[in-house]
Amino acid sequence: NIAMNENPLMDATHLSVLLAIARSGSPSAAAAKEDAQPATLYRQIDALEKAAGAKLFMRLRGLWTPTPLGHKLIEIAAGLERKLVDFSLAAAAEDEKAAGLLRVTASDAFAGFYLASRLAGFAASTPGITVELIVTNLRLDLGKGEADIAIRPHSHPGNGLFGRRAGRMHHGLFASNAYIARMGLPVGAEHCADHEIIAYGREIAHFDAAHFTAALLRGKTPVARMNDLVSMAKAVEAGLGLAALPNFVGRQLAGTRYLMPAGNGLPVDIWVLCHESQRKNAKVKAFTRYFANQIKLDASLLQ
Repeated sequence: NIAMNENPLMDATHLSVLLAIARSGSPSAAAAKEDAQPATLYRQIDALEKAAGAKLFMRLRGLWTPTPLGHKLIEIAAGLERKLVDFSLAAAAEDEKAAGLLRVTASDAFAGFYLASRLAGFAASTPGITVELIVTNLRLDLGKGEADIAIRPHSHPGNGLFGRRAGRMHHGLFASNAYIARMGLPVGAEHCADHEIIAYGREIAHFDAAHFTAALLRGKTPVARMNDLVSMAKAVEAGLGLAALPNFVGRQLAGTRYLMPAGNGLPVDIWVLCHESQRKNAKVKAFTRYFANQIKLDASLLQ
């Protein structure tokens, strides 16, 4: 028995060969029309007939005429072809209108402290699009369809991607007023090791701010390590210690003070990205255009 996934009767390529021969009159004529090798078409139609257990064409003086069984299979194959064409046209039409589900991925900090509060403006401008916000510090694979758009603060956003460098964000050292009252202000970055420092956990240890924080510690044990910036920001706000945070995060924390730049400010470009195969999708273009402009308008907050 032939397994279903190996059965030529279930294979679109074999069925397209069946249709080509039926429409052209022979494998040789079909090969010439399709710019294919005749031997390939003979081999595929032979596999189809073996799978069917009967002849699908009568051969007479070079002319191939469908048998009754061949006619039945040709009707099925033609119906599938029409459905695929209809689906392709519908998909193309969907791409032409900015409507439907759009999956956007962003880090926890960017989603929670920036993007979510600005989705209302985008929804008002494009009411037909429903945004699904996928919050993760992992890099989802846009090429595999894990998301449609990624907003990434990064120096190297990734290969095979298309998008806009919309702006730049900077980092600073932040501490709450309660912490400063308890521990005092650090006198320059070189004295921060004498303070309680919140460090970056393993999952976000690749961030530039994580490397800066490790240098600040100078081998000292941090007061805590955290695997996401939202928790780190809330810990700073509560007075646990000081931390290097994106400026747009630290500036939104209640009772918290900007102390100094984190090194040179750790500038990081902000990219609005899609896979190159999605660059002409109307939903993707609408979102990219809106938020690339919005990020530019918010340059003072991000820097």
